[in-house]
Amino acid sequence: MMYSVIGGTKTERKLVTEALWFAKDYWLPRHRKLAVDVEISPTLAAEADVLEGDEDREYEIRVRKGLGREDLITAIFHEFVHIKQAVLREFPMFEPSDIPYLDRPWEIEAFAEQEKMLKKFEKSENNC
Repeated sequence: MMYSVIGGTKTERKLVTEALWFAKDYWLPRHRKLAVDVEISPTLAAEADVLEGDEDREYEIRVRKGLGREDLITAIFHEFVHIKQAVLREFPMFEPSDIPYLDRPWEIEAFAEQEKMLKKFEKSENNC
């Protein structure tokens, strides 16, 4: 995976990098052609979002600067679930939808998985 992390503090960038690699190994361990750029932005209204890039398997995660540790990690995990969904073509991720946000199947999965991943991530950190 090619990636970059810009903005935020050194601590935020380090945590985002660790969470990003954990999510990649968790969901897409055999996918080598993947590019994820993360921007930690002080002006983002939502906690985080993900955008599809110009190339195949190219994505940009934007996350709000100043989130607490767990919120920052789960934001990365949530958005990476969407990347997994797009790569595996599980849902029409980047097409308009008239389904209410919290009723969208891809959001239901992302919210459920972000918490499972957080527990496994924290367990892996404690075993190091």
